[in-house]
Amino acid sequence: MKTQISNLRSGTKNQILNPEIDYSQFPQATSHVGHSGSNHADVESIWSRVINENPESMKVIVKGIELELTANWSLSRKSVSYCGGISKQDLEGKFYLKASKKETPSISIQNGNIIVVSNGKNSYSHICPSLIEIV
Repeated sequence: MKTQISNLRSGTKNQILNPEIDYSQFPQATSHVGHSGSNHADVESIWSRVINENPESMKVIVKGIELELTANWSLSRKSVSYCGGISKQDLEGKFYLKASKKETPSISIQNGNIIVVSNGKNSYSHICPSLIEIV
């Protein structure tokens, strides 16, 4: 079984949350109304295991959609993010963003608990890591 990021929490405000989780039980954020994110040491530990298990790419299921995300390493190979494209129909139907006519929608996972869905231009939304399953 692959290491999962689904037990991590992002403290980003206005993110798409998992309806199956009661977020009121989590510690409250000090910078905005909502819950705080996971402890940095926990995120680092889990993220390093995910990177070791998926050095070049990873398959994930997000809100019922299976995606292939490609690793994008920094030049120094000290940091990595995973990115992949999603369909315009999924962008609008599952993530509630209007698709750009000329750009390709995408999803990226950075630092373990920061997941961003973008319409390819300047419109994006953060989603909770609990919605991600690494397969």
